[in-house]
Amino acid sequence: MNFKNFKLGIGIRVISLTLALIIFVYLWFEQEKYLSAALIGFLAIYLSFNLYHYVENTNRKLTRFLEYIKYSDFASGFAADNKLGKSFKELNASFNEVLEAFRQARSETEEHWQYLNTVVQHVGIGLLSFDQDGQIQLLNTAACRLLYINNIHNISELADLHPQLTEMIQKMDPGTNFLFRSNEQQVSIQATEIRLKGKSYKLISLKNIQNELQQKELESWQNLTSVLRHEIMNSITPISSLISTLIEIFEEELPEDLEKVGSAEITSETVDDIKEAFTTIQRRSIALIRFVNAYKDFTHIPKPK
Repeated sequence: MNFKNFKLGIGIRVISLTLALIIFVYLWFEQEKYLSAALIGFLAIYLSFNLYHYVENTNRKLTRFLEYIKYSDFASGFAADNKLGKSFKELNASFNEVLEAFRQARSETEEHWQYLNTVVQHVGIGLLSFDQDGQIQLLNTAACRLLYINNIHNISELADLHPQLTEMIQKMDPGTNFLFRSNEQQVSIQATEIRLKGKSYKLISLKNIQNELQQKELESWQNLTSVLRHEIMNSITPISSLISTLIEIFEEELPEDLEKVGSAEITSETVDDIKEAFTTIQRRSIALIRFVNAYKDFTHIPKPK
């Protein structure tokens, strides 16, 4: 807006009106030229209306401009008023520039909001936000999927499907969390409080940790089987080795000792039975070792490449 031109326009009109009134008084009272004075009087009236219209038009434009901003009506604009002079043309141009700046700022804000909303809707963690009255402010796709809902407007509507969960969410303190089971899913729920413009909002995050729990459970079982395998191997290996040694002793040394002793209590048949028993124990222990090794290979999960 060109304030110098506006003030100049006001000054010219005020001076012209003042001069017209002075001339009117002079002609009417001093010269008693009533006809000339009447003409000057009409001119003064015209200048008065012109001054009023000039100022009022500026006020109307300023009022419209402020209303456009108040109601975010940035699509409207101001036409060029060439009839009212250069100052009004520049005033309209300035108003239009400001409205265009607001329009671009709002467009960028909306684009940024759309971008953030897209990100929120595509994250894997469920997000649910509601105010003190329970009105839903945010509900993303992941939350709907975890809670098996389509769309709700108030947190109380969730009680129809998950009454216990709804009660716990409403009573949760900021920073606390708990586990909730939903249709064979383990969902970790955490609460956070946000304050915006003096109002309090509760933000609930929901994360499906079923896969993590299954992975931890699998790792626990693998660790347990590893320990069991280790203990079984530690117990079986010495037995197998000891049985092999005893069999060698029976085969190489015991028959000669029996002939020397000539005992009737220990016969060759008894020795054969003992050797067969040792052989069976050895065979079973070897088979058990193979089973443990095979189970180790079966339960071993290679690291992903």
